[in-house]
Amino acid sequence: MKILLVDDSRSAAAVFAMRLGAIGHDVVVAENGAVAVEKFRAEAPDLVLMDIEMPVMNGFEATNRIRQFETSQQWAWTPIIFLTAVDTPENFVTSVDAGGDDLIPKNVPEPVLRAKLKAMARVAGLRHELIAANRQMQDDIRARRAAEAELSRRCTELTELNETLSKMQAQLIQTEKLASIGQLAAGVAHEINTPIGFVLSNLGTLADYLATL
Repeated sequence: MKILLVDDSRSAAAVFAMRLGAIGHDVVVAENGAVAVEKFRAEAPDLVLMDIEMPVMNGFEATNRIRQFETSQQWAWTPIIFLTAVDTPENFVTSVDAGGDDLIPKNVPEPVLRAKLKAMARVAGLRHELIAANRQMQDDIRARRAAEAELSRRCTELTELNETLSKMQAQLIQTEKLASIGQLAAGVAHEINTPIGFVLSNLGTLADYLATL
């Protein structure tokens, strides 16, 4: 795991970091709460071991800032364990109320420390699975939105094409009507012109008959 260790005592932090490193964890050290908040944002650790009494910003305030940042960024919850020189039930209750998840003494026995870190490693594994699932869900949502946008675009194109086809069909119907009217007019003219032509062609003969009479 990547562990953010927050302690204003350089010597105590160095000793605890060596213990964590010997177990196989990567350790990032912050000397006070303010630095811890910044390193938390930059490093995204799997676990935070937070001292309580520190200059600049104490552990409770730093934990509150971290929880606010997680909420604003929609980050998965990160376990925070407080380190204390006085392990009492009252301190544990105060730590949990402040946003922490556990409280251990700085001189915690090695077997207890290993057991706690093993439990936190399981939590970290679940947390990474949750993060991966959330990313996949976000990718699926983006893909679905892109598909919906493409479908909407195609529907718009289809609607425009249908409108164009409807206009062309209306024009074709109008053209066919005009053609039918033209054919009807031509037929009527033919029916009229034929007897007129017959009459005109016989007017000369009729005139000769009248002259003879």
